[in-house]
Amino acid sequence: MKRLFTALLCTISLYTFAQTDSVSLGAGATNMVFYNLANGSQTSATNNDWHIAFAARYIAGFTYASTSQAAAILINEAYGLKLFRCPNQNLAQYASFDTTGWESWQQMHNPDTTWTIGAFNINRNVNDQFNYGWGEYNQGDHNVYGDSSIYLIQLPDGSFKKFVILSLVYDTAFNVQYANLDGSNASTTQIVKNNSKNFLYLNLNTNTVMDKEPALADWDFVALRYNNTVYDSTNLTQDVGILTKDANSVYAASGSDAQQSCYGGSNYANEINLIGKSWMGTPGDTVIPGLAYFLSGPDGSYKITITGFDGATTGVIDFTVGICAQSGISQINASNMDISIYPVPASDQINVRVNSSEESNTVIQLLDMSGRVLISQNTNTSTGENNFPMNIASVQSGNYIVSVSSAIGKINTLISVVK
Repeated sequence: MKRLFTALLCTISLYTFAQTDSVSLGAGATNMVFYNLANGSQTSATNNDWHIAFAARYIAGFTYASTSQAAAILINEAYGLKLFRCPNQNLAQYASFDTTGWESWQQMHNPDTTWTIGAFNINRNVNDQFNYGWGEYNQGDHNVYGDSSIYLIQLPDGSFKKFVILSLVYDTAFNVQYANLDGSNASTTQIVKNNSKNFLYLNLNTNTVMDKEPALADWDFVALRYNNTVYDSTNLTQDVGILTKDANSVYAASGSDAQQSCYGGSNYANEINLIGKSWMGTPGDTVIPGLAYFLSGPDGSYKITITGFDGATTGVIDFTVGICAQSGISQINASNMDISIYPVPASDQINVRVNSSEESNTVIQLLDMSGRVLISQNTNTSTGENNFPMNIASVQSGNYIVSVSSAIGKINTLISVVK
């Protein structure tokens, strides 16, 4: 991993940091790399040795599992796995499962816009909050029971498995059953959830459950080969790209917006594929110039620019990251005064902590990215530490400037607001 840090002076007289870095997916792009924007840490894992991924998150005190947190089940479509639902047989016919005419059965695909719905969830009844596509939530015992559907899975090597989802027990463990079509290599497997992760991964040939990911709190995007639907399930391609964590929102910028160090507009959206492969030119080992991606989430706000791609030879993606605002406490120091602001990102209120070398009249203001004053408070600071709350419930999500000025100095800092 290469890392180069340079200080860049923002247009609002703040300093951000531009980090030049890269991730390597390996020859043939067979790895997935989870990346932390705040500190540049990476976690790499093999991405072509699993077949089905199960949601690892759960709800404490589980009484009703939302698909986004509990019941998503994905397939490894990017490496050739295919999933079909049998229309006229169920678990009662499992032993004598007949695959006649399977080519005409419904083929099921992963959406590429969210982590909350996988291929197994696409038949969900959107008018039934207890339906997850593969099963129904039971309000009595709080389990989700499979609907007895038999699924036909074609593995990347062309062989087949029959597969049934039995249950999700109290949102702690999935139970599944599968075998070769002739009944050999039969397994009833339990996938026990790990709430700190996004997914756990199952290999149907070795009957192995694999923990591949860092904790959810430790990554912001993953670079990998994925099944790119381009919002069109009939136009499927297996592409290399970048998918973001579903807690983050992204604005794909071009033109003058892409030239900004930080972006405070409202054009953010939550689809995980907004970076995707949209930066990739033709041929596929080139990068489209003049694009930038602004990411805003609970862990901070960043500007990402893809600068290079080595293609299938090494699978290396080069990029820069500009830090606009990080989570926790944003702190700026001057010779006679320092300020810290928390929480960052903020929602309805911020606290401005001012440590002053002397007593002074002080003005605290919230400005938008164009410099327009939105909120202004006049106060007095005492020598030492002072804390001033500011109600920001009236402002929208985005990036803003907090300006603190007094007779002994003026400090501006950038904060991110997430509603």
